[in-house]
Amino acid sequence: MKPVAALAIAVFAAFFMPWITVVDPSGHTKLQFSITGLDIAQGIPEIGKAAAASGKKGPEIPKEVWGVKIEYFFWALPVLALLAITTIRVNVVSRIFGVLTGLYPLAWIGYGIASIPDAAREKALKSIGEQSVQYIGVGIYVILLSSVLLIVVGSLGIGSSGRDD
Repeated sequence: MKPVAALAIAVFAAFFMPWITVVDPSGHTKLQFSITGLDIAQGIPEIGKAAAASGKKGPEIPKEVWGVKIEYFFWALPVLALLAITTIRVNVVSRIFGVLTGLYPLAWIGYGIASIPDAAREKALKSIGEQSVQYIGVGIYVILLSSVLLIVVGSLGIGSSGRDD
């Protein structure tokens, strides 16, 4: 199996893994709830309800970005991953979709950071860094690692034959 396909499969699978995990605040490892990429894509309002149930007030989640419902942007990740997988017979096209799949979540992180007002950015990023590790699920880690590797593998053509089959 070519590396781009394997990494794209990892990203696709991670879409269905927990992205956000909330455990019992008493310190036990009892899972209260988890949210997958699919859950987010199916409805951001449900995320707000789940956060309210945990007793934590999180940041306001925008309903639209650039006039498009934010849920739709989450569907792009598995679609890009599937395109990278299904075009594997055409190396150059698969590599391009692999790089796009890798860039997509990283671009959203960059957009999120850029959206924080300059005056509050340092404090906000410090707070996010301190608190996020207790909520980030395995799916996010898989996506981030696979994204970086997809960019490297796709850009350098690692594991490709150098010709279109």
